[in-house]
Amino acid sequence: MIIKKLDMDSHSNFDTETLDELLAKAPLTALPQNFKPMKPTLVDTSFDDPGWLFENKWDGYRAIAVINKHNTRLLSRNDISFAKYYPIIDVLNTWPCNAVIDGEIVVMGKNGTTDFGALQNWENEKDSTLVYQVFDMLWYEGRNLMGLPLNQRQAILKHVIPPGNHIIRRSIPIATKGKDLFANAEKHGYEGIVAKQADSIYAPDKRSKAWLKIKVQRRQEVVIGGFTKNKSTIKPFSALLLGVYENGKLRFVGKVGTGFSIDQQAKMLQNFSSYITDTNPFDIENKAQTSPLTKKVPGETFTWLKPELICEVNFAEITKDGLFRQASFKGMRIDKNAVDVTLETPQNTKEAVVEEEQKTGSPLSSHPKPVATFIPRGNDSATLTFNGSKIQFTHLNKIYWLPEAVTKRDMLNYYIAVAEYMLPHLRDRPMSLNRFPDGVSGPHFYQKDVTGKAPDWATTFAHDTAKGEHHNYIVGNDISSLLWMAGQGCIEINPWLSRVSSPGSPDHCVIDLDPDEQNTFDQVIEAALMVKRIVDSLGVPSFPKTSGSTGIHIYIPLGSGYTYEQSQMLAKLIVSAVNSQLPGFTTLERMTSARHGKMYLDFLQNRPEATIAGVYSLRPKPGATVSMPLHWDEVKPGLKMSDFTIFNAIDRLKETGDLFKGVLNNGIDLLQTINKAQNLFDDQQVIKPSSF
Repeated sequence: MIIKKLDMDSHSNFDTETLDELLAKAPLTALPQNFKPMKPTLVDTSFDDPGWLFENKWDGYRAIAVINKHNTRLLSRNDISFAKYYPIIDVLNTWPCNAVIDGEIVVMGKNGTTDFGALQNWENEKDSTLVYQVFDMLWYEGRNLMGLPLNQRQAILKHVIPPGNHIIRRSIPIATKGKDLFANAEKHGYEGIVAKQADSIYAPDKRSKAWLKIKVQRRQEVVIGGFTKNKSTIKPFSALLLGVYENGKLRFVGKVGTGFSIDQQAKMLQNFSSYITDTNPFDIENKAQTSPLTKKVPGETFTWLKPELICEVNFAEITKDGLFRQASFKGMRIDKNAVDVTLETPQNTKEAVVEEEQKTGSPLSSHPKPVATFIPRGNDSATLTFNGSKIQFTHLNKIYWLPEAVTKRDMLNYYIAVAEYMLPHLRDRPMSLNRFPDGVSGPHFYQKDVTGKAPDWATTFAHDTAKGEHHNYIVGNDISSLLWMAGQGCIEINPWLSRVSSPGSPDHCVIDLDPDEQNTFDQVIEAALMVKRIVDSLGVPSFPKTSGSTGIHIYIPLGSGYTYEQSQMLAKLIVSAVNSQLPGFTTLERMTSARHGKMYLDFLQNRPEATIAGVYSLRPKPGATVSMPLHWDEVKPGLKMSDFTIFNAIDRLKETGDLFKGVLNNGIDLLQTINKAQNLFDDQQVIKPSSF
């Protein structure tokens, strides 16, 4: 082993945590389709710091591996397939898991050093081994790990990566001692080192100062703009003409005539043939920089190339004219677009480190803030405390959605993660329970009265129903109540439209678009947009959400003191107008048999004690769908119910925030709105065309 007297792989405080405990901290998501690697910032010197991890900078091609059901895609940082490195893919296809990992493809010699140039013809390197050095794990078995701190992601990687394989190897970091590792890199011929802040999250496609690279020699990717050939040479060409992009123009930075063999040159020249052009690709405005292009050596010829090919060179320094001195060819690059090649200038290390460590609240320097303790995987039961209330959870390993392999634990962890967004919409509202003790495919039953069932700490609401029944409803006041309901098998959460302080006065008017099996979802969208058109003409706000089942719910916030009867009147006026505009596929008939395959425009949800699936609620439907709020500009053909599931809902919320918070704002003047709506209709309740 090359690294000596360095305390390798002892950085982690998470080695005592099981894989299940680590994974429980990450949200459930579907396998993302596109990954762009996080990129380090170049700095000028190595350093020591207890808050940072350090590892060798591997001299190869950066590659993301997406392993899905024993089918692996190996992709460059620019989404180019690395299928040519099939031995790596063959090994990854044997992994007994689905995962996304980040690493570097290298050719490694017997002495442990890497040879970038050998990557081009790795199959002919008899004394070298093709290796995938893996240093990060981004996704694993339905868990998005990118929001976890680096040291936790690396602990998961250590648990997951199979040991003893000479092709797939884990890049092992050390803590604190960056200067020692850099000295080791200088001594043994590595390209350099990479420093990573131990608690940094993974920021895809971002060049971050949470990751820093320190190179032993100056290295630079460059665009090949042509080549020269001296009259007396026996080589296929004498030198390559190099450039980098600056302000959209290709700036000449010098020549490179060393570092390649004649055999390499012959193969390169063959490749150049399809790029030859009569046009000089370099910007010629700076005479000092371009003088080598105009002052030819006697017998020297220039051949211009379209600026599309990239190679990598090292060099001693950059002259005052901006030209590379003592450049040496390292190899061709196939993993980047030429227009993205710009000059990398090392930043001051101390300034970069201080800037990153002084960030407060930065997503790159702070741990994700969980709402509460997530339920770890493993045991089938657990007792946890939320808001000072103990809750016992049982049957955690039971599969609730069989095709998606989503367990009761996964459902509970979803509600923990979504609680901060969901609870403002549940607070002080009585809840009706719809329990699925054996998951989606099993029987279910409704329960309103929780007398003798709810825990002592739960808030309940005593209410005599219209049928004369006395019920104690549980109230959705806090995360404890939410999780107790979910623990009882309540896949969906069903709040009243009114609060315990004013049970007869709803806070919202709801329009429920309930399609028949013969309706398409694009027709649901058309009806929703017609609702918006009509509501906009009334000058009142409206907020759409998917039902999570087959339809769309549209909420209108109400001022205080109105009755359910008044709310229902407004809803009926609106849906009657919709039906008059879309009679071909909508109906107001409540009886299913009388609908004749048309979409029911339901206004009768606006009644006492009625409930509708709450915002952010899971639904007992295929795919583990979620009732998700929408921007109105998202309500358009092509929208699908399956767009929002347990796998991606939390990621969406992190981007959008609570799109439904406007429902909680001061509501409309309902009586004034009803009067305005009535004036838009004739005696048959047909909306007047001039009204919108």
